[in-house]
Amino acid sequence: MSRTDFSVVIPIYNKRPHIRRAVDSVFRQSCQEFELILIDDASTDGSMDELKSIEDPRVVRARRETPGPGGYAARNLGVKMARGDWIAFLDADDEWNERILEEFLEMRESFPDARILCTGFVYKKGSREVVNDFTSRRTDRGEKEPGRVGLKVYLRETRMGRCPVHTSCVCMRKDLLEEIGGFPEDRCRRGGDRDTWLRAADRSDIIWSPYIGELYYCDSVNMVTKTVPEGEGCSLQTLDGMIGKYAENGDPGRLLPELRKLKQQLIEIRIKKIAKDGHLGWKDLEGFSFRMEPIKYTLYRLLALLPGQLIGLLLKGFLTLKNGGTASNTAGSAEAVPGPGADKDR
Repeated sequence: MSRTDFSVVIPIYNKRPHIRRAVDSVFRQSCQEFELILIDDASTDGSMDELKSIEDPRVVRARRETPGPGGYAARNLGVKMARGDWIAFLDADDEWNERILEEFLEMRESFPDARILCTGFVYKKGSREVVNDFTSRRTDRGEKEPGRVGLKVYLRETRMGRCPVHTSCVCMRKDLLEEIGGFPEDRCRRGGDRDTWLRAADRSDIIWSPYIGELYYCDSVNMVTKTVPEGEGCSLQTLDGMIGKYAENGDPGRLLPELRKLKQQLIEIRIKKIAKDGHLGWKDLEGFSFRMEPIKYTLYRLLALLPGQLIGLLLKGFLTLKNGGTASNTAGSAEAVPGPGADKDR
């Protein structure tokens, strides 16, 4: 391959209406030196036929016979097949702006030690486009050039719902992906992207650019964020390992408070889901820290004493009041998107 060494990986599961949009956005790149790896994840809607109709010598195709949750296994296969030293990911229902690969190349040249690159993105719903919170906050503060995002900032921003890394605008060194074990294809159905970025950010600073590299379409077909319930995913195991490591090493970077806060937040996501389903028990509160949030802990303990059906009704009523008369906090918004650092869609 050329000096750019880019391998672009697109996993596909029943995304036929969107495939051409995604693929064409790769072909429109100002940097034309790449290979494009298309992985059909056992689609049943004719997606593979669409892939076969794409003629370009840079295209490599593969098909898995059994679909994997979240596209994790498909991405891992693409990484394994890649000839480039750098892997850029794009989901089949999203679109790149024309300079994203060139931006990645310039970031690599400015930061020779870089192992993770990421740009800004916009949520797109119909004709409306909304810049994601992390990008808008950084640019509002006058940050117009690429810079470093360390693990402490990554943890805080992710916990606040402003994850700096997004699946369709991230580019990582292949050796880093191999070092961290790739995407967690055997450990969770959702939340695996967040877990991957967490493990990667523990080993390398993120080089982030305010360039808007991606359009994230919120109204695509077969979106994981609409078909798989949100939960804590598999990040709790990763966080426990990191907490143990930094506690043992004395925590010179003062990372433990942020790690514990993120863990608390993910446990609460699980608690709320169980409560909404009407099955909350005391054992479900395991790991939720009384010391960090004594009032919430006490309320959840009291809630766990109530009959399951009543728990669901109370929680639904609380959410309705909190969101101004609607039980959903995302209805009608262009930012009806996953929670902190959660998955994008294949």
